[in-house]
Amino acid sequence: MYISNLFLMNFLLSNEHETQNCVQSVMQRPVVVIRGGPEKFRNFDTRKASTYLLTSSIDLENTLDRWSQSDFFNPRAKFWILNTTPTRQFFKILAKFYIVDVRVVTTTSQVYTYDPYKFQSVSNPDTNPIHLGGCQNPDQNSQNLPKFWQNTTLKIITKCMTPYVNCVRRIAGIEPAIFTLIQRKLKFESRYVIDNSSTFGLVKKNGTYSASFGLLQRHQAHMAMGGFRTIGSTQYRDFDYATNHLEDKLVWVVPQARPLVHWMRIIKTFHWKFWLLLTIATVLVSKILEQASRLRHEPSKIFSDFALGTTFRLLVGENLKKTPSTTLVRVIFIFWIYFCMTFNITFNSDLVNVFFANFMSYQIDSFDEIVRSRLDVGLTDDVMNLLQGDQDWSLLTAKKHVLTCPFGTSCLNRTIFQRDLVCCWAERSIKYRMATSYQTGVHLIDDHLLYFYVVFYFVKGYPMVPGINQVINELKSAGLVQYIVARSDQNKPQKVELGTQVLTFKRLEGPFYFLIFGWGVSFVVFLGEVFQHSKQNQ
Repeated sequence: MYISNLFLMNFLLSNEHETQNCVQSVMQRPVVVIRGGPEKFRNFDTRKASTYLLTSSIDLENTLDRWSQSDFFNPRAKFWILNTTPTRQFFKILAKFYIVDVRVVTTTSQVYTYDPYKFQSVSNPDTNPIHLGGCQNPDQNSQNLPKFWQNTTLKIITKCMTPYVNCVRRIAGIEPAIFTLIQRKLKFESRYVIDNSSTFGLVKKNGTYSASFGLLQRHQAHMAMGGFRTIGSTQYRDFDYATNHLEDKLVWVVPQARPLVHWMRIIKTFHWKFWLLLTIATVLVSKILEQASRLRHEPSKIFSDFALGTTFRLLVGENLKKTPSTTLVRVIFIFWIYFCMTFNITFNSDLVNVFFANFMSYQIDSFDEIVRSRLDVGLTDDVMNLLQGDQDWSLLTAKKHVLTCPFGTSCLNRTIFQRDLVCCWAERSIKYRMATSYQTGVHLIDDHLLYFYVVFYFVKGYPMVPGINQVINELKSAGLVQYIVARSDQNKPQKVELGTQVLTFKRLEGPFYFLIFGWGVSFVVFLGEVFQHSKQNQ
């Protein structure tokens, strides 16, 4: 909690060595009073204070080093430091942690500050003390951040994740294009460092981070770029991040169903229940036709003696040399002819579609189907950390074998080629990757997954973040960010089907086998008719 102004006043007045003339200036802001070591800091809640009051009894560098690893430390707050003689080395320690808004009060009631970014450089701050005067009006010469950063070189950790960042030949992609506009506006230099680590990084029990975020936390770089997300972890408390410049979502990536073989396509032309009903209808109509022919003494014996064969021949579209003469048999005959014509038109249309359209076997299409399938689940550590808070996580772990996959293509390659794994990927990235790098396909499911923002992460307290936020908002308002994203989507290679295609044997394989099957059945029927005719003539 914040310490009240009354408590602060009692604290100052009860210590004769403290400077009492600054009480009125400090009381105007909520403050946190630290006396002693940084472990006292843990007693306060997660709200970031706007003012800190420090005494000269603390080890400043050690204290700030430990505070910088705390999730609710605010380096952009105002710092009052009492009873300290300001030196260049003293301000150098403050500049190391990007603390700018500082008032140092000496035992003689004199107030000092410094202007670290006077020369627009973050790496080489100016640590000369600046005398502001007495405590009566310490804010009269408060320093602001510079408008430009012409002498600053920003070191950027870069993950190569297309289309966000493409590292082939040169650094390109959506994020570098947006960042180039920011760089031109603020007039600073940049240096990209490609990070090939297998993970983005997660927070450890001791508060430090692994992988890419660990490099950022240890100040080995100033910024991170390349599909860095804002959700699912404590990263938003331990780092600064810019306004989001891109939206995306996580999707499940499952193996695409294989095409059906042609003989199975023929079987699946209609459902098995339809074929059963068609068989029953054929037998039933043949019996009705046979009884009606005998009842009305139909002259053509084929409708009474060979009713089933005649009915079947009409069904498959074969012509008859004779037609019935009696009225009742003619009505039944015409009814069956009309049914057979409708069936043939429907069957032939569906058969053409089966032979030339793309028919796939069973396709997993939802989270529930993923759980019921035999596929393992592979997740990167940051995605696994994200999904562990979901209500369906216990259901997934109870029925599935969840593997930890490193960032990269190992999970994706197993999904595509071994076809025994389900993995997670950013939708824009996986679509671009599949269009440019793979011949085979995958199926994407966005069930039970979340949207996220793609942002630039920074070392906590980095002074350029407010200016970069302002430029990003200006670019978004002007429509330039949307233009860059749309241009990237338009440049994505598209798989175009030709308007005309050569009918190769592969495409005609199904009709060819079906024709062979028809010839075989016709030959068997022909032999049966010859045998039946010869038997009648004996």
